[in-house]
Amino acid sequence: VSGGGVRLVNQGTAIAASVAQITKNKVPLRFVAGGMLGINFLKTEVTEKDIFIKASYRVPLPVAGMFFDDPGWQMVQCAKARRWVGYDPHEKKPDEEEDGYVYVTAHTTGVYHESIHCSYLNPSIQSTAAGNISALRATDGSKYYPCASCHPSGEGVVYYTNYGNRYHCSLACSGLKREIRTIKRSVAEKMYRPCSRCAQH
Repeated sequence: VSGGGVRLVNQGTAIAASVAQITKNKVPLRFVAGGMLGINFLKTEVTEKDIFIKASYRVPLPVAGMFFDDPGWQMVQCAKARRWVGYDPHEKKPDEEEDGYVYVTAHTTGVYHESIHCSYLNPSIQSTAAGNISALRATDGSKYYPCASCHPSGEGVVYYTNYGNRYHCSLACSGLKREIRTIKRSVAEKMYRPCSRCAQH
């Protein structure tokens, strides 16, 4: 939490943060069938108050293939954390003006949002093999192009969002992050245009 704003956490960002920590800590994925892509986070849950990270994966048997098929060991690991820490943008202040507040990103693109749950503010981060990205399309039908900031090489795993038109080689790329700030509506209406998804007038 900084600058009067709050960094939101949904299922996609919780999963992305988990993958980033695995990469940062150099977890030995040679014991996981399929490596990073073999870890299933789809049962991760984000409630109003808590984040439940649930990772499942398979560890192959060391002597499999010689005498029998390899079902391996199915492993599940869980972690729990509080979702909100610090300022809650929904909490009213005694001196809050009647015109209320709207939301913008720290590196705003000239748009303000009525809903903190707008899909632009909460991008669903997906991953795929780099060789598959050319066949995928965003929700509006757009093709995906390499991010100009993180410069994906076209190999390994890449990351993309349903509403973007760029793909990334790093979960730490600024193109995948949304640092959200609250500002007064009266100020926003003078500086920005309303979001076409959540603030149509």
